[in-house]
Amino acid sequence: MQIDDPLALKQFIGGEKLVISSRFHGAINALSQAVPCITTSWSHKYQQMMADFGVADYCLSEVSASHLINKIEQLTQERAAIVATLAENSARLSQQNVQMWQSLGSLLAKFTADQKGFSCRHKRPSTTAYARNFSPIQIKTAGSLRNTGSFYFIGQT
Repeated sequence: MQIDDPLALKQFIGGEKLVISSRFHGAINALSQAVPCITTSWSHKYQQMMADFGVADYCLSEVSASHLINKIEQLTQERAAIVATLAENSARLSQQNVQMWQSLGSLLAKFTADQKGFSCRHKRPSTTAYARNFSPIQIKTAGSLRNTGSFYFIGQT
Protein backbone atom coordinates (compact mmCIF):
# COMPACT_ATOMS: atom_id res chain seq x y z
CA MET A 1 0.00 0.00 0.00
CA GLN A 2 1.22 3.48 -0.83
CA ILE A 3 -0.39 6.65 0.48
CA ASP A 4 0.70 9.79 -1.36
CA ASP A 5 -1.49 12.34 0.44
CA PRO A 6 0.33 13.49 3.62
CA LEU A 7 -2.92 14.18 5.49
CA ALA A 8 -4.28 10.73 4.60
CA LEU A 9 -0.98 9.20 5.74
CA LYS A 10 -1.16 11.05 9.05
CA GLN A 11 -4.73 9.84 9.54
CA PHE A 12 -3.69 6.27 8.72
CA ILE A 13 -0.82 6.37 11.23
CA GLY A 14 -3.10 7.91 13.87
CA GLY A 15 -5.47 4.95 13.62
CA GLU A 16 -2.84 2.32 14.34
CA LYS A 17 -2.20 0.60 17.68
CA LEU A 18 1.57 0.44 17.22
CA VAL A 19 4.11 1.81 14.74
CA ILE A 20 7.62 0.57 14.07
CA SER A 21 9.58 3.17 12.14
CA SER A 22 13.09 3.77 10.91
CA ARG A 23 12.04 7.14 9.51
CA PHE A 24 12.08 10.25 11.72
CA HIS A 25 8.91 11.87 10.36
CA GLY A 26 6.98 8.62 10.47
CA ALA A 27 7.91 8.22 14.12
CA ILE A 28 7.10 11.83 15.01
CA ASN A 29 3.78 11.45 13.24
CA ALA A 30 2.90 8.47 15.44
CA LEU A 31 4.23 9.91 18.70
CA SER A 32 2.51 13.28 18.26
CA GLN A 33 -0.81 11.45 17.88
CA ALA A 34 -0.16 9.32 21.01
CA VAL A 35 0.40 6.17 18.96
CA PRO A 36 3.06 3.99 20.61
CA CYS A 37 6.13 3.70 18.43
CA ILE A 38 9.33 1.69 18.30
CA THR A 39 12.11 3.36 16.33
CA THR A 40 15.25 1.94 14.87
CA SER A 41 17.93 4.51 15.45
CA TRP A 42 20.76 5.40 13.11
CA SER A 43 21.18 8.94 14.45
CA HIS A 44 21.25 10.69 17.83
CA LYS A 45 18.10 12.62 16.94
CA TYR A 46 15.95 9.49 17.31
CA GLN A 47 17.08 8.92 20.90
CA GLN A 48 16.44 12.58 21.76
CA MET A 49 13.02 12.57 20.10
CA MET A 50 11.98 9.42 21.94
CA ALA A 51 13.28 10.86 25.24
CA ASP A 52 11.33 14.08 24.63
CA PHE A 53 8.16 12.00 24.33
CA GLY A 54 9.07 9.94 27.41
CA VAL A 55 9.60 6.64 25.62
CA ALA A 56 13.38 6.41 25.17
CA ASP A 57 13.31 2.68 25.99
CA TYR A 58 11.62 2.10 22.64
CA CYS A 59 14.46 3.51 20.57
CA LEU A 60 16.52 0.58 19.29
CA SER A 61 20.08 1.20 18.20
CA GLU A 62 20.61 -2.49 17.48
CA VAL A 63 17.83 -4.57 16.02
CA SER A 64 17.53 -8.31 16.41
CA ALA A 65 14.40 -10.44 16.09
CA SER A 66 14.38 -11.36 19.77
CA HIS A 67 14.99 -7.80 20.96
CA LEU A 68 12.26 -6.42 18.70
CA ILE A 69 9.78 -9.08 19.82
CA ASN A 70 10.58 -8.32 23.48
CA LYS A 71 9.98 -4.60 22.89
CA ILE A 72 6.69 -5.26 21.09
CA GLU A 73 5.53 -7.47 23.98
CA GLN A 74 6.64 -4.86 26.56
CA LEU A 75 4.92 -2.06 24.67
CA THR A 76 1.73 -4.12 24.32
CA GLN A 77 1.64 -4.77 28.07
CA GLU A 78 2.31 -1.11 28.94
CA ARG A 79 0.26 0.38 26.09
CA ALA A 80 -2.30 2.30 28.21
CA ALA A 81 0.41 4.01 30.27
CA ILE A 82 2.48 4.75 27.15
CA VAL A 83 -0.50 6.31 25.35
CA ALA A 84 -1.12 8.55 28.37
CA THR A 85 2.57 9.53 28.51
CA LEU A 86 2.61 10.30 24.78
CA ALA A 87 -0.55 12.40 24.96
CA GLU A 88 0.81 14.43 27.88
CA ASN A 89 4.24 14.96 26.34
CA SER A 90 2.82 15.71 22.91
CA ALA A 91 0.68 18.49 24.38
CA ARG A 92 3.69 19.86 26.29
CA LEU A 93 5.95 19.76 23.24
CA SER A 94 3.28 21.36 21.07
CA GLN A 95 2.94 24.23 23.54
CA GLN A 96 6.72 24.65 23.64
CA ASN A 97 6.74 24.80 19.85
CA VAL A 98 4.03 27.50 19.80
CA GLN A 99 5.95 29.53 22.40
CA MET A 100 9.19 29.18 20.43
CA TRP A 101 7.55 30.46 17.22
CA GLN A 102 5.89 33.33 19.11
CA SER A 103 9.25 34.35 20.59
CA LEU A 104 10.93 34.10 17.22
CA GLY A 105 8.16 36.15 15.62
CA SER A 106 8.54 38.86 18.24
CA LEU A 107 12.31 38.99 17.79
CA LEU A 108 12.04 39.14 14.01
CA ALA A 109 9.34 41.82 14.13
CA LYS A 110 11.57 43.92 16.39
CA PHE A 111 14.59 43.34 14.16
CA THR A 112 12.77 44.33 11.00
CA ALA A 113 11.16 47.34 12.71
CA ASP A 114 14.67 48.56 13.61
CA GLN A 115 15.99 48.06 10.07
CA LYS A 116 14.88 50.49 7.40
CA GLY A 117 13.79 48.81 4.23
CA PHE A 118 13.20 45.34 5.72
CA SER A 119 9.96 43.53 6.41
CA CYS A 120 9.12 40.24 8.06
CA ARG A 121 6.44 37.96 6.66
CA HIS A 122 5.10 34.82 8.21
CA LYS A 123 3.24 31.91 6.68
CA ARG A 124 2.30 28.47 7.88
CA PRO A 125 1.29 26.47 4.85
CA SER A 126 -1.06 23.55 5.21
CA THR A 127 0.60 20.15 5.12
CA THR A 128 -0.92 19.48 1.73
CA ALA A 129 0.15 22.82 0.29
CA TYR A 130 3.65 22.40 1.68
CA ALA A 131 4.05 18.87 0.41
CA ARG A 132 2.58 19.44 -3.03
CA ASN A 133 2.75 23.11 -3.95
CA PHE A 134 5.55 24.69 -1.95
CA SER A 135 6.70 27.89 -3.52
CA PRO A 136 8.91 30.25 -1.49
CA ILE A 137 7.73 33.18 -3.61
CA GLN A 138 4.06 32.43 -2.93
CA ILE A 139 4.73 32.10 0.78
CA LYS A 140 7.00 35.14 0.97
CA THR A 141 4.40 37.42 -0.51
CA ALA A 142 1.41 35.95 1.34
CA GLY A 143 -0.06 37.32 4.55
CA SER A 144 1.47 39.40 7.29
CA LEU A 145 3.39 38.68 10.46
CA ARG A 146 1.40 36.35 12.70
CA ASN A 147 2.23 34.44 15.85
CA THR A 148 1.71 30.81 14.85
CA GLY A 149 3.33 28.64 12.27
CA SER A 150 6.47 27.49 10.66
CA PHE A 151 8.01 30.01 8.25
CA TYR A 152 9.30 33.52 8.66
CA PHE A 153 10.79 35.40 5.75
CA ILE A 154 12.86 38.55 5.97
CA GLY A 155 13.39 40.55 2.83
CA GLN A 156 13.99 44.01 1.57
CA THR A 157 10.89 46.06 0.92
